[in-house]
Amino acid sequence: MQIGYIVARAYASDAEIPIQNATFSVVTTDEQNQELIGIRLTDENGKTDPIPVETPDESLSTSPGNIDPFTRVNVRIDHPEYNSYSVEGVQVFSGQVSLVNAPMIPTAPHISYDNKANSFDTNEQNTL
Repeated sequence: MQIGYIVARAYASDAEIPIQNATFSVVTTDEQNQELIGIRLTDENGKTDPIPVETPDESLSTSPGNIDPFTRVNVRIDHPEYNSYSVEGVQVFSGQVSLVNAPMIPTAPHISYDNKANSFDTNEQNTL
């Protein structure tokens, strides 16, 4: 196994106003046995420090085969003043930094926490 990294950038509006102190969490994609890989808070620029993720050897990405040359993870970004943002199946490659851009939507005061999530699924890359 090798290591890749994942970071997040949380922002509001089309002007991309950074959101500070949003919680960025990364978990494995196995729904039956999810494991927390890491948690980070966004800084004043809306960015997180990298979270290391174990990945397959990078040589797997240079030849066809049945083994994916990346690790899939699910991510979630939460902030009490914004709708939650989650992405499933984010691909992390060895020696690379995967960036998750999270456009956050302010929470309306009358919406309960359980009803304020924006969830997305990534498109899978072709493997030969």
